[in-house]
Amino acid sequence: MSRWVRALWPDNGSGFVAIDVDFVLRNYNTKRLALVEVKCRGARPTYGQSETLRLLDEALKAGMPNSHPAWVYEGVWVVRFEREVPGDGGRIWIDDIEVNDEQLHHAFKHIVHPSRGVAMSENEV
Repeated sequence: MSRWVRALWPDNGSGFVAIDVDFVLRNYNTKRLALVEVKCRGARPTYGQSETLRLLDEALKAGMPNSHPAWVYEGVWVVRFEREVPGDGGRIWIDDIEVNDEQLHHAFKHIVHPSRGVAMSENEV
């Protein structure tokens, strides 16, 4: 599908950028929300991806307090894997903060960015 969408505007000068957001994390009980872009093999988002994600992030930060004041928006996270997936022995980063498998699990499970420094419970899996 990605190739089909991008083929609609083959000329780079058209201004068209198409990206997919890998995950939208939403917990309706805790009212937390985050957007997640995943990159494997140490890759980073392209310029077009970064700018589009920044635009979405700014819009959600500006709009959420007015439209959904009970919700906590945790931002756009870029999760980078040195290899492919958690548990494969490679390093993991969330927005350039290196995390281990357990910290990644905690961040996703609770929708809490690691920069917040929220402690995990000892029995958390």
